[in-house]
Amino acid sequence: MKFPFEIHEREQHPTMPDVIATIPSLPTVEPLHRWRHVALVFELKPNDNDDPMIKNTITHFNTLVQLAKGARNIMLSQGRLYAFLVGIYGSVARIFRFDRAGAISSAPFNYKEAPTILYQFLWRLLHPRQDNCSIVGQDPTIQLGTSADRQLAFGLASGLGAEWERTAEGRKAVRRIMMTDKENNEVTYLAFRLLFVNPELFSRATLVWEAFRLDANGKSSLEERYVIKEGWRQVCRIPETHFYMALQKEGPLNGVATYVHGEDLGKRDESLREQQVRSRAAGRAPEGVDRRLGHLTISGYHNDPDKQRFNERSQTRISLHTVGTPLTDFQSTRELIQAFRDAVEGK
Repeated sequence: MKFPFEIHEREQHPTMPDVIATIPSLPTVEPLHRWRHVALVFELKPNDNDDPMIKNTITHFNTLVQLAKGARNIMLSQGRLYAFLVGIYGSVARIFRFDRAGAISSAPFNYKEAPTILYQFLWRLLHPRQDNCSIVGQDPTIQLGTSADRQLAFGLASGLGAEWERTAEGRKAVRRIMMTDKENNEVTYLAFRLLFVNPELFSRATLVWEAFRLDANGKSSLEERYVIKEGWRQVCRIPETHFYMALQKEGPLNGVATYVHGEDLGKRDESLREQQVRSRAAGRAPEGVDRRLGHLTISGYHNDPDKQRFNERSQTRISLHTVGTPLTDFQSTRELIQAFRDAVEGK
C-alpha cells in the first residue's frame, strides 16, 4: 500500500501490512481508498521469539519500524490522534498504541488460550465513548470529506482557474475542520488542498491545508481562502498562537501572514490529567470514565512521568487569512531567494 499522500510518495516506499481490517461500513479496500479506510493493522511473525519487545537486534528493530509505519499511515490519512496495531508472534500477541510522542505496548498474551483479551479490545476499539467518532483515536474535530463535501470543494476551487487542478489527490485532501474562534464560536473550514505534510511519526507532524471557510448555511466565497496549519508542539514549548497574538498587538506588519484565530486542543486533556493526578495524590479514585480525547499525547508520560513536559506533545491548530505561493511551486532558484529576501525585510 502506497504512502497516503503523493506529496511524499517518492520518498516513502510502499508498506506491506500482513492483515488489515477496514472500517466496518466498508466491505473492501479499493486502490483509491488506500489507507484512509483502514481501521486496524495486524503484523504477523511465525515464532514467539520474533516478539520485538524481548530482544534488541536489527531484525527486532525492523519489526517495530514495520508497526510504526502502519501507525503513521493510518494517522496521516485519517487525521487520527492515535492508532492501535496488533503484533502476533507465534502463539503470543501484543497490542500497541502509537501517538505523536511514542508508543506503548501491552504485556504479551496467548491469544489462543485467552482470546477474550482480543475480543474485548476489538469491541472497545469500534465503540468509542466520544460522540461523532466511529473508532477509538478518531479526531472529533476533523471529518473526512463526503461525496457532497468533495463536490462543494471542487465547485469552489474550480473558480481558481489554472491555480488549481481537480485530481484524485485532491479528492483525498478534502475534509471538514472544526475550530473555535476568539469569541468561542464554532467555525467550519472545508479543506480542499494539502500544501505541506511532515511524514515523520514522532514529531510535530505538521499539516498545512488550503481551505474555504463555510458560513452557517454551508456556503463560502472564492475571495475567502484560508490556510489551516496544525501540528503537535512539545508541551514545554511556547504555543505558536502566542507569537501571532503578540504580532497582532504591533498592528499590521508587511510580509507577515494575517492571523485569524488558533487553539491549543491539548489544554482540555492536560486539565483532565491534572485532575486525575490530584485525585490520586489525595487518595481518591479518579472521577468517572476517562474523558480525554487524545489531543495531548500520553506515551511520554507513561514512559517517563518526570519528563512529561519535554516528551509530551499537544495538538495545536491555527487559521491564517493569507494564502501565498507554496515554496514547491516556485519556478526558479532566483524567485525562491527573492521570496526569502522579501520575507526577511518584511516586504
